[in-house]
Amino acid sequence: MIVLRPLHFIVILLVLQLTIACTKSNTTQPTCTDSLLSYDWVYPDYNDAVGAFKFSSDKSFNYSTTLFGGATRDGTWKALDNCSFELSYTNGDTKVITISNGNTFQIGNTTYSAY
Repeated sequence: MIVLRPLHFIVILLVLQLTIACTKSNTTQPTCTDSLLSYDWVYPDYNDAVGAFKFSSDKSFNYSTTLFGGATRDGTWKALDNCSFELSYTNGDTKVITISNGNTFQIGNTTYSAY
């Protein structure tokens, strides 16, 4: 039978606690990139959408609107940091979006929501 001295027992408990704490802190949390790819992004809302973005894992996106007789645009996106992305349209325009609260971003005064 193994007999542990009180000091050894305390050290073992501390090591176990640190191991558990480190394991919990390294769990995978959803990122803004995950949100960007997981949702359609609509304006003003899903039931009455007049504009929508769809982002793909191949770093492309497309945008469509029903305004002005309907139009579509496409391009590529790249992450600037965890929640900011640069959109490069095929016509040369660029925009930077920042996902807020995991479910919205703005272009100008227009707010797109995740759906």
